[in-house]
Amino acid sequence: MHIEKYNRNAVGHIFNHMIDSKARAKRKNVDNSKEYLNYNILNTDKKPKELLNELMNRDDIYCSPRKDIVVATSICITAPENLPESRYDEFFYNAAMFFNNRYNTNDKYCPCLGAFVHKNEMSKNQNGNNKPHMHYLMSNLIFDHKKGRYKFCCKEIITRKDLSALHQDFKEYIDKAMNLNLDIINGATANGNKTILELKNQELEKKVITQQEEIEKLKQLKNKLQNQIEYELVR
Repeated sequence: MHIEKYNRNAVGHIFNHMIDSKARAKRKNVDNSKEYLNYNILNTDKKPKELLNELMNRDDIYCSPRKDIVVATSICITAPENLPESRYDEFFYNAAMFFNNRYNTNDKYCPCLGAFVHKNEMSKNQNGNNKPHMHYLMSNLIFDHKKGRYKFCCKEIITRKDLSALHQDFKEYIDKAMNLNLDIINGATANGNKTILELKNQELEKKVITQQEEIEKLKQLKNKLQNQIEYELVR
């Protein structure tokens, strides 16, 4: 299970990946001859972008104009190792129902923008083997009682508490729904706190890379200015 958050500027990338076969065709793990096997569990003619725009234009929903505001969250689920191929569709359907039920309670309103199953693009499961996967994409809205309206606020929905119990709750729900004992939890996912730390570590690594690039640019600028100064002195 992999969770990724998308702001206004980045959400277009996941839209393209989910529905654009040309965007995935160049990948080595994609079998273009099986593109017809892919489908959207949400079963709607509307594209994720249309659904998101409808939400953002509603009078009872507020979306901050900040570019870094998270407007969608993707949860990628790969078929477990011991899941029979004949029950893949049942597994992905129940996974979509789990997320829909989990994130639409009380003040939480997280409408699904798409639940795309990719059978022609293989992802590695917890044992490192290639299996089909599903992208469950949702918006993250919370009801603001002071303003009397919903607002985009991912941090109040995808919380530490939620992540720490997510894998175990998911396994229990799926096992009960399918009457199976699937290999969903292993050493890498048994501790939800590890997932949180990994996510934080990824964010920190991105910041470090960005800062290193900025430092390198400043060094180059410094050297350029120093050369200009030396040249003027020589003249």
